Amino acid sequence: MSHLPITYGLGLVLCTAASALGNGTSDDKPAPIQASAPTVQAPVSATDMRTFWSSGLRFETADKQIQYAIGGRIHADGTWIHADDEVDTGNATSTDDRVGFRRSRLMVEGTFYETIAFRTQYDFAGANANFRDVYLQFRKLFWGTTLWVGQYREPFSLDQLNSSNDNAFLERSLVDIFAPGRTTGISVSGNGQGGKINYHAGVFHANSNANTGNGVGDGSYAATGRFTYAPMLNDKGTEVLHFGVAASRRSVDGYTRNVTRPEFDSNGNWISADFANADCVLLMGGEAAFIQGPLALQGEFVQAEIDNDGSADRSAHGYYVQATYGLTGEGRTYKGALIQRPKPTDPYKGPGTGGGAWELAARYSFLDLNDGSVASTDTENITVGVNWYANPQVAVRLNYVMADFDEYDGGANAIGVRFQFVF
Repeated sequence: MSHLPITYGLGLVLCTAASALGNGTSDDKPAPIQASAPTVQAPVSATDMRTFWSSGLRFETADKQIQYAIGGRIHADGTWIHADDEVDTGNATSTDDRVGFRRSRLMVEGTFYETIAFRTQYDFAGANANFRDVYLQFRKLFWGTTLWVGQYREPFSLDQLNSSNDNAFLERSLVDIFAPGRTTGISVSGNGQGGKINYHAGVFHANSNANTGNGVGDGSYAATGRFTYAPMLNDKGTEVLHFGVAASRRSVDGYTRNVTRPEFDSNGNWISADFANADCVLLMGGEAAFIQGPLALQGEFVQAEIDNDGSADRSAHGYYVQATYGLTGEGRTYKGALIQRPKPTDPYKGPGTGGGAWELAARYSFLDLNDGSVASTDTENITVGVNWYANPQVAVRLNYVMADFDEYDGGANAIGVRFQFVF
């Protein structure tokens, strides 16, 4: 048998292998693979909506002309009360210990074309879903002003206007008995000198129901305004000297205001201001605040003058002073004539992470409702507390309140704790 075909085939294989080896690189590495052509992406439309998280769920178009946000808060409280036997509020359970949700709110807000804004907020703490902030804003009007329409807080009292998420204590001061709070109306606000000047004034229905936004009553209107000036204000809002004045003239038939909690959560009307037969109430307030690094000082005085129908005129007043200090160096900040809670520089995100921010707080409040024939007497509270701001969303607050009531010739002490979640 001839071996020529086999020899020829082996020679062909060897020649092919030698040719391949001769064309390789000197380090015997394979030749690089050629990159494929880049994928062509469709252009982004100005109206494409993106979703992201930034202290809450956010939505915005690529051109940022339409923006939405979904947020809320949970305030879960516990209160332990010890009251003197003389303290009889007329409610058998008012001095009982209690746990519950002080607030459980859901909010949707947004802006359109940078000039129209809205907010709708409801509170689910309790048996019903109640109105809170429900309003429209028309921004960048004459002289850069903003027009408000809907239900929101009347511009009166720094303590009242500050968010419950930011206030240093579980409850607002005794002076809050005078603050109008949320009503339905229309107003104009603005600012100047880089935020040093802020003003807000409007007309509101004085008998509107804050849980529904509805107001009924002929002639029951209020004109309310607030003006503030901060002669000292740095860019970060950490060095501030703030002064403010506010006034509200309220024409109502039988003006009645009461406070159900003496700086701690409780049942019953512990403190009441009953201005029966009042034709008109004039509220006047002054406020001041100072922030320097971790130290923050704040105080207010409010006077109420009551014109009665067919009887002697009456008056009442109250004030508070408070101080907070950041133990870990963080302090409160100032923005829009309001004061915000500290933001931890080393936030807690779980075991082995940062320690958050710690804050001490103390406040003294006094209320005199006995000028003339007003049905109540002097009340004073001392509140001390410690706050832990774990991160921008989570805070834990602990308060100890010492309350004294001339009306009952007795007092009460209470310990309150709050677990707060904000988004």
